[in-house]
Amino acid sequence: MPLKSIVQTQENTSAVLHPPVAHRAACLRQRVARHGAGHELGGQDFSAADLSRLRLRSSDLTGCKLTAADLSEGRFELSAFVNADLDAADLSRAVLRGCSLAGASLVGAKLDGAVLEDARLSGARMLRASARQACLRRCSADASQWSHADLGGADLSDASLGKADLSHVSLVNGNLCRTNLESSDLHGADLRQAYLGQAVMIDINLSGADLRGADLRFANLRGADLRDADLREAMLTEACLEGADLRGAQWAGATFAGASVKEAQLDGALASHLETGIQGRQSAGVMGIYNDSVMASKGSV
Repeated sequence: MPLKSIVQTQENTSAVLHPPVAHRAACLRQRVARHGAGHELGGQDFSAADLSRLRLRSSDLTGCKLTAADLSEGRFELSAFVNADLDAADLSRAVLRGCSLAGASLVGAKLDGAVLEDARLSGARMLRASARQACLRRCSADASQWSHADLGGADLSDASLGKADLSHVSLVNGNLCRTNLESSDLHGADLRQAYLGQAVMIDINLSGADLRGADLRFANLRGADLRDADLREAMLTEACLEGADLRGAQWAGATFAGASVKEAQLDGALASHLETGIQGRQSAGVMGIYNDSVMASKGSV
């Protein structure tokens, strides 16, 4: 058989064994049209495929390659994307409620307006992802990586992001009410106007973070690193700052009423203002706090 014929035969055989992504995507749509749930798709390659508006509930996509795939406006409730490759994928306005994305890679993915309520994201890589206005309520994302991601306006209330890398993320106007951020890294993060009421932020790294106008009432910041953070106009009423490091922080206009700063490390000016309750040009709106806590913190400077 001529060499050209042999090569052609091999290519045809390969095409049968490994059909093009577009063909697989078309076949998947046909399957979903017949049965909208419970599909076993683990390990398949759907890179750059158009799977937009797909309804694929309670299905297994473990280890699937979905790089740059279009999954926008799809519904994937209770499906498994464990260890899947979703780098640069478009998941905007997709519904992933209750999905497992543990260990998945979503570097540079688009999740604007997506619903990930009750999703499991432990160990997921979300670096440089865009999840503006996304719903991540009650999601479990411990040890996940979000560095430089845009989460502006996202709802992470009651979520768990313990030991997560959130360095340099944007969480402007984000809702982190009662969120667990214990031992997480948010250095250089943009948290302007974010709501962090009752958040658990023990041993968190917020050095250099922008918290202007943030609401931290009743937040637990015990042992937090707030060095050089911008706390201007922030509300820290009844917050726990025991053992926190606020050296170099900007605090003009911040409210510390009822906050506890026992053993906190404070610059002399801040410690003095907190002790006396004096409101000057640099401390407009700063309220007095428990005197014993202030004296203890001042003594540690």
